Amino acid sequence: MINLNNYLAKENKTIAEHNEDLMNCMNVLTEFGYLKDDHTMQLLNKAIYYHDFGKVQQGFQDRIKSEKRKRYDPEKEIFHNLLSVYFIDRENFENDEDYFAVCFAVLNHHDYCGVCDEINSNEREYTRFLKPFEDEVKKKRIRRFNGQIQDMGEENETILVKGLLNKCDYSASGGYKIEYKNDFITKGLNNLLKRWQMKTPSSDWNALQRFCKANSDKNIIAVAQTGMGKTEAGLHWIGDNKGFFILPLKTAINAMYNRFKNDIAEEETEERVSLLYGDSLSYYINENNKNKAELDVEEYNKRGKNLTLPLTVSTPDQIFNFVFKYNGYELKLATLSYSKVVIDEIQMYSPDTLAYLISGLERIHDMGGKIAVVTATLTPFIKDKLKFLNAEYGEFTDDSIRHNMLCLDKKLNADDILERYNEGGECNKILVVCNTVKKAQWLYDELSEMIDNKDNLHIFHARFVKNDRRSLENEIMDFGKTDHIDKGIWISTSVVEASLDIDFDCLFTELYELTSLFQRMGRCNRRGAKPVSDTNCYVYSELDKVYSEIEELYNLSRKAITGWNGPVSEKDKINLINEAFTTENLKNSSYAEKFKKHYEFIKNLPLYELDKKAANFREIANKDIIPYPVYEENKLEIDELQRRLADKTLTYTEKVEIRDKIMGYTVSVSEWVLKDYKKAESKGKALKIEPVKIGEKLFMDVIECRYDERGFAPVNFDTVIREPDFL
Repeated sequence: MINLNNYLAKENKTIAEHNEDLMNCMNVLTEFGYLKDDHTMQLLNKAIYYHDFGKVQQGFQDRIKSEKRKRYDPEKEIFHNLLSVYFIDRENFENDEDYFAVCFAVLNHHDYCGVCDEINSNEREYTRFLKPFEDEVKKKRIRRFNGQIQDMGEENETILVKGLLNKCDYSASGGYKIEYKNDFITKGLNNLLKRWQMKTPSSDWNALQRFCKANSDKNIIAVAQTGMGKTEAGLHWIGDNKGFFILPLKTAINAMYNRFKNDIAEEETEERVSLLYGDSLSYYINENNKNKAELDVEEYNKRGKNLTLPLTVSTPDQIFNFVFKYNGYELKLATLSYSKVVIDEIQMYSPDTLAYLISGLERIHDMGGKIAVVTATLTPFIKDKLKFLNAEYGEFTDDSIRHNMLCLDKKLNADDILERYNEGGECNKILVVCNTVKKAQWLYDELSEMIDNKDNLHIFHARFVKNDRRSLENEIMDFGKTDHIDKGIWISTSVVEASLDIDFDCLFTELYELTSLFQRMGRCNRRGAKPVSDTNCYVYSELDKVYSEIEELYNLSRKAITGWNGPVSEKDKINLINEAFTTENLKNSSYAEKFKKHYEFIKNLPLYELDKKAANFREIANKDIIPYPVYEENKLEIDELQRRLADKTLTYTEKVEIRDKIMGYTVSVSEWVLKDYKKAESKGKALKIEPVKIGEKLFMDVIECRYDERGFAPVNFDTVIREPDFL
């Protein structure tokens, strides 16, 4: 019998000590009630015991004990996960399925190589590495049932064993807690209600929040109008369990995170609530600096990425990329198997992202996780796709009327906006929402020539550099407060639909489709405190362009509201969506076809075919660039930041902070914009500008374009007139 105390797993840990660390992690999961099934625990216990057995080979031991850092040498050792499986004793299992499940977990707990092909091709070469332990391995051959082992990879229990083995191993090796206990949400909600009651004694949880609390042990779907307190409702449903809130937009995520941090976590935020999206570390750094706190932001950010904190607010791509079944996806799915997942505003996702999301929800449900869909609107098409949840359904709308809608069969234009603006009265604050940045910029130009006081005209969309966008977002949030009474017009795009808590008097908008329209209407008379005797929402149904992906949705929406002139209640909105967006109405649409294509792709995707980097939700490729006018204006600052970034003594956090300052001068544009620019540059029609260095091998393109108070706009290099010596 091999004594694992005599072999090293790490420089300062024996295999036995490392295994004990993993067992302690497993015990935490059991103690918190996250791991309940005895059979799964038995298999995980065995997987932990055997997972690093391959490290007993002499080559590994020599390398780990060496004072000099040595690289893996295939002549002297083989990957330890491959060797470990030969030590697993088949006699210690009740049946082959259990044995194969543990073999799969051990074989694949590292992604060093394609284990199946490696064993099938090179098993004979393993003899010399196994020879010192031939009494233990008994000339075992894995190749003959390698296929059966790999077939176990998509069985639920195998996924759990593999995922939890990874989770315990990473926690033990990384020296971080595997989970932090959730013992604060119920207390935080009770304290929040007490604070409300101090201001308004009659305050209590509403019907939506009570519904979520009463059904906290079930899957639920709750459709609730704006202002019903969906965030608190979701927290009631999660209770003192591990929970995830999934939202589509970073601005909404940041706002929700701050609410959790300030209203619910109260203390010890860094052990309770986390953000999870691509540049969450930058957000932590900025907040830390702003509040002059002394938080270890790197450590805090790692806790979020390792899924250890009890409450996480995330974009879908950070959590649901497990649907791509890359090696290691099991860790996320195993974690979600004992979690409660809230999906907020599900109607906002494109059909491809929706397909990935719903296929992921199916897997979570199948693994034992709980799901709540809490949304302002829900199409019958999506509701039908969620039937597998067998969810308790609740609809929380009333006959209250916040909007008086007039549908106009013409294009959104400056004359109509200005006429209403000049009327004044109860309509001092006008919000204009366009479907494209190009249309928003055109309207801004038109109104700039017509309005008496240009200081009252503003524009906000996604094509501003990050620094300007932050400033504009703060301005529109301030202007959009219910009690703000200044007169003005803000022209925007879909960026205002769901992420900003703003309250305007009057809305002018292009029609996109109904769910988007009602989100936009939610930015007007948001509190329901303003008169609705006159029209306050003008909807223009004729568009410059209709994107093919939403053409059927647009046509169904236009048909549903054509001729509407009068009040529209919250129940009316639900009824319009229910009648328009049925599965039958959408069955041959581009929207439904795209959903089906991506859903079937995921369902048929072989295990481990994609690597983690290829597990990408987004089809549309956007690129960050620095507009040349912005670069020229801020060249001294940008050059100084590049110089500082080259300092090799900087900490990781300092590098992120400096890089974030450079990124403040960038804007995200469609990939075709950069391609067109490069093509014009190669023909000598555009300036060739040195890129800005933001990392060892990372550069940010600077491109010639228009950039002013209207934001970014590309240049047509085939028509632009140049000075003879412009290059």
